[in-house]
Amino acid sequence: MYEIGKKNNTDKITHHRYHEIYPTFIQKFYQKEGGIVEIGIAREASLKMWLELFPKMHIYGIDINVEKEGPRFNVLKVDQGSEDDLDHFVEQIHHPIIL
Repeated sequence: MYEIGKKNNTDKITHHRYHEIYPTFIQKFYQKEGGIVEIGIAREASLKMWLELFPKMHIYGIDINVEKEGPRFNVLKVDQGSEDDLDHFVEQIHHPIIL
């Protein structure tokens, strides 16, 4: 996780240092199929990290300013403070979410 996150310059590594604890919990999912959710996409650095770290996963993201999709990801403009936005987001998920 550290190397992939550093390469993509995500603040998950450079600022928050999640690589010190996350692998303990998520390593077992690296080759599993399903989906994961990321709240806050912004510069897309962590999205790139998740796509590489989980090559068989579909990444679902929400961000108040970003809407984008690709072969293995969907990012919707969602205000996480809006119950209606969150309900609409959940309706867009088509994979079992594991994280």
